[in-house]
Amino acid sequence: MSIKQFWNYISNKHLVGDMEMSDLLRAKKLNQYAFLTPILFFFNGIRDLFYGILTNFYVFTISGTILLMLFFFTRLRFKDYFLFAILIIFCGIIFLLSSSLGFDNGISLYYLSILLAATFLFNNRKNHKYSIFIYILVLILFYIENVNDFQIFNFLQQDTLVTSSKELRIHTFIQVSLFIVFNGYFISIENNTIAELCEQKLWSDKIIANLNELVNESDQGAVIEDVVRLAVSNDIAFLPHFKQVFPSFYDNLISVNPDLTVDEFKFCAFLKLGFTTKDIANCNNLAVRSVQTRKNRLRKSFNLSSQEDLYNWIDKF
Repeated sequence: MSIKQFWNYISNKHLVGDMEMSDLLRAKKLNQYAFLTPILFFFNGIRDLFYGILTNFYVFTISGTILLMLFFFTRLRFKDYFLFAILIIFCGIIFLLSSSLGFDNGISLYYLSILLAATFLFNNRKNHKYSIFIYILVLILFYIENVNDFQIFNFLQQDTLVTSSKELRIHTFIQVSLFIVFNGYFISIENNTIAELCEQKLWSDKIIANLNELVNESDQGAVIEDVVRLAVSNDIAFLPHFKQVFPSFYDNLISVNPDLTVDEFKFCAFLKLGFTTKDIANCNNLAVRSVQTRKNRLRKSFNLSSQEDLYNWIDKF
């Protein structure tokens, strides 16, 4: 199994086939996040073992093992209440350690990772209340620690260290920085995905508006809207659905050009739906010039003159 195949396996672990596009994309990112988090835990645990910080090593290793097993054998990561409970537990662990080992160990910096994790995991209307609760909890815990000078639990003692207090703070800072970059990356990807979906929604709404007349004539408004949205998202189901809505379109084109390729037919389908050059470029991740070149090739394949309007000619089929 190649790295790409393995990553696809991780991304699609425990996903169901009838999910909405936005939910599907988020679930894939959540799978990646849930798999990489314990890996990052193991990495930090090994670093702590190397520096002789056994308490942190056990916390990271045990937590990473549990999270990795939950990833492969359960679907709990898709449950908001489970993710909320995990963050609460980690808040408790950070509070316990940082309140007993003093501020110099820098463990309280891990609160930043918790806050960023909550931002990524709970960022929609349904679960944002969990994020608000986590933020409030972290502020309360950190305030309590400061009031008590990070000396609440005196029964815990730091392991014998091979590093100085300054080196330990630097080491902890590096670890926390990794968690911050990790969470920041997924937050950025999530925001980009949301922006792309919004753009696709605007494109599809504009194109559907231009197809109102066709929708009224065919009495298949909802079906055509589905086809347009599949086209905008470049879904593999686009062409099969398009053929169902326009059953004679493909046969009519083949009668004119028997050598019509799948890519050319797909391009014709975009034109039939009224997609502009820019729309086609955006949906297929192409440059505008590449789309214009394909239009010229399509004209040649159908022996159309430069005076013939390609959209009007396609619309006749």
